[in-house]
Amino acid sequence: MRSPVQEGLRILQKSCFDRISVFFGNNLSSAGKIRTTTKMASTTEPLSEFPSWGLLPRKETGVLSLINKFPNYDGRGVVLAIFDSGVDPGAPGLQVTTEGKVKVIDRIDASGAGDVDTSTIVEASEGVIAGLSGRKLKVPESWVNPTGKFHIGVKGAYAIYPQRLRERVSKERKEKNWDSVHKALVAEAQRKLQAIESNKSPNGNGGNYLEKLTKEDAESRVAQLNALEKKYYDLGPAYDCVVYHDGEMWRACIDTSERGELESGIHLGEYRLCHQWASLTEADQYNISINVHNDGNILEIVGMCSSHGTHVASIASANFPDSPERNGIAPGAQIVSITIGDNRISSMETGTALARAMMRVMENPHYKVDVINMSYGEHAHWCSSGRLGELANEVVNKYGVIWVASAGNHGPALATVGVPPDFQNDSIIGVGAYVSPDMMTAEYSMIEKLPGCPYTWSSRGPTADGARGVTVCAPGGAITSVPRFTLHSNQLMNGTSMASPHTAGCVGLIVSALKQKSIPYSPYSVRRAIENTALSLDVDIFAQGHGLIQVQHAVEHLIQHSNGVEDKIRFAVECGSERTKGIHLRNWPALKPVDVSVTVEPKLLNDTKADPSEKLSFCMEFVMTCDAPWVRAPPCLQMSYMFRSFQVSIDPRGLSRGGVYFTTVKAYNATNVEKGVMFEVPITIVVPTIDLLHGYFYSSAAEIFRAGCVRRHFLQVPIESTWASVTLKASHSEKCQRFTLHAVQLKPSCSVKTLEYHKVVNLGCNESTTLVFAVRGGYTLELCLARWWSSLVEGQVETSVDFHSLSPSQEEVKLDLYTSFNAAVASGKKAHSLTLNTGAVQPIYLTAPSLSDKTLKGLGLTPGQALLGTLSFAKDELVRKAVSSHKFGRIRTMPDQYQLRVVVTELPCKKRSTASSATGTEEKKETKTHADYLEALRDLQTAWIAKLDSESGEQIHREVMATHPDHLAAQLARLQALDAGGAQNRALVIAQAKQIVSAVDTAPLLAFYGTKTDTRSDAAKIKTQMDKQRNTLLEALSRQGSAMCSDFLQLPVNERPQETLELLDSIATDILKFVEATDSKVNSFFASYYQVREFYGLSSRIVLRQCEEKWTRDNEAKLTDAYTRMGWTHAASLIASSHPLRFPTSFAPF
Repeated sequence: MRSPVQEGLRILQKSCFDRISVFFGNNLSSAGKIRTTTKMASTTEPLSEFPSWGLLPRKETGVLSLINKFPNYDGRGVVLAIFDSGVDPGAPGLQVTTEGKVKVIDRIDASGAGDVDTSTIVEASEGVIAGLSGRKLKVPESWVNPTGKFHIGVKGAYAIYPQRLRERVSKERKEKNWDSVHKALVAEAQRKLQAIESNKSPNGNGGNYLEKLTKEDAESRVAQLNALEKKYYDLGPAYDCVVYHDGEMWRACIDTSERGELESGIHLGEYRLCHQWASLTEADQYNISINVHNDGNILEIVGMCSSHGTHVASIASANFPDSPERNGIAPGAQIVSITIGDNRISSMETGTALARAMMRVMENPHYKVDVINMSYGEHAHWCSSGRLGELANEVVNKYGVIWVASAGNHGPALATVGVPPDFQNDSIIGVGAYVSPDMMTAEYSMIEKLPGCPYTWSSRGPTADGARGVTVCAPGGAITSVPRFTLHSNQLMNGTSMASPHTAGCVGLIVSALKQKSIPYSPYSVRRAIENTALSLDVDIFAQGHGLIQVQHAVEHLIQHSNGVEDKIRFAVECGSERTKGIHLRNWPALKPVDVSVTVEPKLLNDTKADPSEKLSFCMEFVMTCDAPWVRAPPCLQMSYMFRSFQVSIDPRGLSRGGVYFTTVKAYNATNVEKGVMFEVPITIVVPTIDLLHGYFYSSAAEIFRAGCVRRHFLQVPIESTWASVTLKASHSEKCQRFTLHAVQLKPSCSVKTLEYHKVVNLGCNESTTLVFAVRGGYTLELCLARWWSSLVEGQVETSVDFHSLSPSQEEVKLDLYTSFNAAVASGKKAHSLTLNTGAVQPIYLTAPSLSDKTLKGLGLTPGQALLGTLSFAKDELVRKAVSSHKFGRIRTMPDQYQLRVVVTELPCKKRSTASSATGTEEKKETKTHADYLEALRDLQTAWIAKLDSESGEQIHREVMATHPDHLAAQLARLQALDAGGAQNRALVIAQAKQIVSAVDTAPLLAFYGTKTDTRSDAAKIKTQMDKQRNTLLEALSRQGSAMCSDFLQLPVNERPQETLELLDSIATDILKFVEATDSKVNSFFASYYQVREFYGLSSRIVLRQCEEKWTRDNEAKLTDAYTRMGWTHAASLIASSHPLRFPTSFAPF
């Protein structure tokens, strides 16, 4: 008997043989054996199960264990707001909650990118509306509109498309509507050109000219078609938008048919009321919804500016009823999508959008938001102030919303956390990104698992003002749903943007549990529970914060320690005179102890409206501790509802140089120590290396780097240094090693990006590389070298740093000082000494040094170079020489010294001597004659001919011509006036132009312009006169020809006289004797003339140049007409479809 395994193998071998025999067919021998030898794959090792739990990790943070134990604690009853790029309600897993409720209950675009001005109100006539695009919009009979009024607007599809979707749709539109037609037209145009070149007509005077134009026209068509292909640009479809009120809600229709067929367009109601959404088109799969504001005057089309927001929402709350293993963290929670990313600026957020989003959360009467997730953020110079910080503080501390935000992806250096975690109040939960072993296998398909660690690029704390920055860490990657417009069902994304919604989902589970057990909570009690129950990891403390979030432990902690007196209390910690959120000492020599005052103040949720009895009854006793021997703090603190202060002493002596040290002063409730830390004072100090070899060189011994390993060196940059060179040398590894070098200096009141250098380098065995970057003297430099988190092999790296500087010359250059502007510019009385009373203001003026200065002459300076120095105002010499004293030691900044930068200017013009100016004679004014007066009067009258009405202009023209019958300027002014009168004056225009042309003798003009060089003494004056005559002649011929062309084109084809064509040919040849057809003075005529002669290629070439100079409605119509006449309907349609976008009826709302 065969065992089941043997039997299975036999069947497997037989089935394989059957498939092979079919495949090889006639290769079987008569004995039924295969001539080719095949090797069977081994099947003795069982295939491993796919680790689906690692695609969206939930085990690491206790989510699965909580939901398995308490299935109803799945986020139900919780509303989660996603401040992001927009959430697609059609994405997999985002339709319903675990209770069958609508998942996405509201969609809002706070950026304004989807807003449409619909303030134009119209009424239907015979069931038709005239849209702003120019289309006739047919209103479906099924629409209910009691008022009969419709608000209309226009929106370009590309204005709301994300960039990648815009690129895809543009490519598809080009392939569908352009490529095939265009290629055929190019081939046809080239064949016609070749036929013309091979079949030339016999020589003849008339034939030569027309043959030349025929060939030029064919060449122009080929050239334009090739140029159209190269310069193809699609503004996208322009959709008419119609808004009306059906008696219950506002509704909107978007005419995606582009033909006015509203019945086939998208018809939606306000999303919050009816939860309707639809794809803009079947091809784009871009799901939109609508909101209406300002009584129908603003239509808000809500879409997505990227796939980021949908992925974030799926991590936080996706629900797959048929595949629960794919669920998000809180599948029972409902989502409010608020778009803060602006499609107009590549999905970046704006302050306006974020402020609007916060106002929606605070002022929305329809539902209460429990949790906010914001996986967006930036670095800011002034994090501790600003309106956005005030609003964020209000959202949390007044309205009780728990706000979770990503820490940023700007690591691995310290102090790289951005806002919002770095807002002025430490009220937002900042989240770092962690990668677990299961994630490495399931998401990244790594060969082997490595120990879990923070991602290399995850931002690190502390903040510049001392707060942790990173509250907790969470898994920072997932493979989950993305919007339908991507044409993917799911996608791998990583970043703190993914860690934040994981944490927000965990908060949703916590709130859901507390609501179901009717346990009161606040943002403060939830945050403290998360911090006190987080799992501390054996990794970088600045990347993990309190540790990896553990949701089940947090829920149990809150249930066990509920109804505490401090549950609705936050403890605002302020340190030092600058009232920072923690203690962060970095730009200091760390030579002596420092005492810092700490103030702690209890504040109730919505403090201004809190019950006074709660404030009166609040009283707590705290016991405090710190595990760092270099910090001393008081052991206890009693607190009522008022602030209390105490001192913290920090002694850096004895700490190793070149490192960073972190600890906290923890305060526990003396009556319930088991509840954990009530508040803490985070302390981060950097003890920089200050003794460099030779004053500029630093090196470290070879250090071992494993996956995710981070090494930091802190160096005090010499005051004179302006740049540094870092040399890295790898060893003890046969494979290439990937490292991230991140060098950062923190400048007060400046973003971390102000003084930083970031570079990813790959080093082979025994390979070295040198990197150079700018530094600022006097500030501590963090040199952070990190091994990439997924590196499978370890290696060693030696690091050395050289500081360099350029020493400016010390020559003294004196500047003159004045107390008034007039004295400064006139080199008047100089100021030598000033005495000012208290509060007095005295402007001073400095003159730039001249290159004629003796000191500057020896330096070889040139204009434009700068001199750097200082300016001192104190009269006492001892004050000038004093070195400023600071609590962190002596520094080189003088108490009365201000930086000065002076740019060297050109040599000043020499003043005219008084003697020469006295002896010089004044120029006599030229005496005017009566003839000059008459000439000036004639010119004045000429200038008014074209400005007055027709009769008055004609009268003045007659007066001028009576006294000056040969004055061409007056004739030309009359021609211009007649031509401005429109079509009814064409006959007069032609007559007037003929009169001007006959008055100009062209022979001298042709002779003049045919002469290469004019050696006459008055050549310039003659040229001016000739140019005036030529321009007058050209304008007269051009206007005459344009009027004739207009009359000619209005006639039926069979009634167009041949003699007119011949006359137009004559005008064209006369003009071409002086200028090209593309000249701006005559191109309007040639555009019409080529159209008369049916040389549409030449005509469109001229009109296209006019459009490139200024795209007007008239030029666009001419170009479209020319393309249509040539059969280039694809190009004409492309231009016509974008007309509403090129010429909008109103400014775009913000």
